Amino acid sequence: MMTEIQSTTADGRLQDEVKRLKAHIKALEAREQRCHDALSNADEGISMVDANGNYISVNPAFCRMTGYSEAELLSMNIRELISPEEKSVLFRKVVNRRSGRRQTELIKKDGSCFHAEITGHPVKLDDQWLALGIVRDISLKKKAEEARLENEEKYRSLFNNMIQGAFYRQSDGSITDINPAGLEMFGLTRDQFLGKALIDPGWKVIREDGSDFPGEQQPSMESLQTGKPVKNKIIGVFNPNRNEHVWLNIDAIPQFKEGEEKPYRVFVTMHDITERKKSEEKLRESEGRFRAIFEQAAVGVAQVVTRTGEFLRINKRYADIVGYT
Repeated sequence: MMTEIQSTTADGRLQDEVKRLKAHIKALEAREQRCHDALSNADEGISMVDANGNYISVNPAFCRMTGYSEAELLSMNIRELISPEEKSVLFRKVVNRRSGRRQTELIKKDGSCFHAEITGHPVKLDDQWLALGIVRDISLKKKAEEARLENEEKYRSLFNNMIQGAFYRQSDGSITDINPAGLEMFGLTRDQFLGKALIDPGWKVIREDGSDFPGEQQPSMESLQTGKPVKNKIIGVFNPNRNEHVWLNIDAIPQFKEGEEKPYRVFVTMHDITERKKSEEKLRESEGRFRAIFEQAAVGVAQVVTRTGEFLRINKRYADIVGYT
């Protein structure tokens, strides 16, 4: 009787163990399928190479990137896809089992190249060291970066060669850049200009009437505070090289980051109108002298429109002579 009971118990345990093993195998198969699906559907190219650099596994994305079929890649070595100047660097990382990230060019089946960012990790499977590589095609990113750098170079050339002075002021009041024309207007070096504080008395900024123009009220700060353009503001700035005030016509344009309501900086352009101001002053002085001579002349003087005979103005002596006021 005991033997039958023991046998029944053993059979039950065996069946339980079989069920457990089947469940474990099923879980492993499901996990393997999920991994396979993830690799197959990944946007990044994923490959596995052995210690000699031979491909032993590749996903569809890597095949699309390189233009090779899976069968072709599994018969190839990593050296065949790497540009000559990169072979020694990348292959050394593979054989030395070092993780890392590097941007390089990979050679496609048609002989063309594409920019790739490769992230490599050493992996140990069945006592064998392999290298897992994750590849991102960054060709579009590279082109965008090159276009950005080209545009920046064009902008920098334009900025530096502008006849107008120009500078940037950040929202905290600091000045981060100025072009050569602007430095000439202020009579300062770049380091001197960028190092000056907003309230530095060395600025000696004045209004058209000669009164002080406080830093926090100047056009660039007004534009930062209101978020609106400020145009055609006239200020005078003392230029130590010329030992005089230089008169500037200033426009300040606020710039915003996407989604923000307050400007993060303001772009300021300046036109040197000093010569115009001097000419206007000379004209006023000339008109003043003429008016004094006209009014104080010992003889009668009248200014008349030739075509109509209309009097524009007469001096006191002329009025006395003709008896009219």
